[in-house]
Amino acid sequence: MKTNTKEEENLLLTIRNNPNLARCFFEMIDITGEDLGNIELADDAEEAVVQCIQKNRKRALTVWAQKKENQLSEQAKLEIRTRLHEKKT
Repeated sequence: MKTNTKEEENLLLTIRNNPNLARCFFEMIDITGEDLGNIELADDAEEAVVQCIQKNRKRALTVWAQKKENQLSEQAKLEIRTRLHEKKT
C-alpha cells in the first residue's frame, strides 16, 4: 500500500501523541522487519505479534477511557456554565 504525504504526517503525529501505540508498532516492526532475530516459524512470529497487541491493548484502552472521561467532564462543565448564564423567562 502506497501512502501519501498527508497520511504519513498523520501517522507520525499519531505516533508522537500516543507513545504506547508507538511502542506496540515498533515491537511489531521489529518482529516482522528485516532483522528477524531468533524467530524461525510463522507460528512463533504470529504469537509474538499477538502478545504485543495483548500487552498494549489494556494501556490503549486506559488512555482512551481517560480521554473520554475528560471530554465528558468538559462537556458537563460547559453545560452547567451555559445553564447558569441562561436568561430566566
